[in-house]
Amino acid sequence: MISTPKTKNSIRTVTMPKFLCDEMQDCLKLYYSLQPDDRIFPVTKYYLNHEMERGCKASGVKKIRVHDLRHPYVKPTTKKIITFFEVFRAAS
Repeated sequence: MISTPKTKNSIRTVTMPKFLCDEMQDCLKLYYSLQPDDRIFPVTKYYLNHEMERGCKASGVKKIRVHDLRHPYVKPTTKKIITFFEVFRAAS
C-alpha cells in the first residue's frame, strides 16, 4: 500500500541500478493485465511470518521478525559498507 508519509522526513527517494530497473520491467511484462493498484509480489505479512516460523523451526534457528531481515543491510555490522547483494549472497 502506498500512502502519504506521516512526516516530511519520511519521504524517501530510492534509487535502483539500471540493471535492476530492467529486471523489474521484464518481470512486470510477465503479468497479464497488471493494474496500478495490484501487488507486484503477491505475498502478505502473515505469509512471510508463517514461512519464517516454519523455516526457523525446521532449521533450529532462533526466530526473528520479518522486519528484522532489513537490518543487516540498513545497519551494517562492520566498518565497511555492505551492499544488499553481499548480504543476500551471505544469506544464501
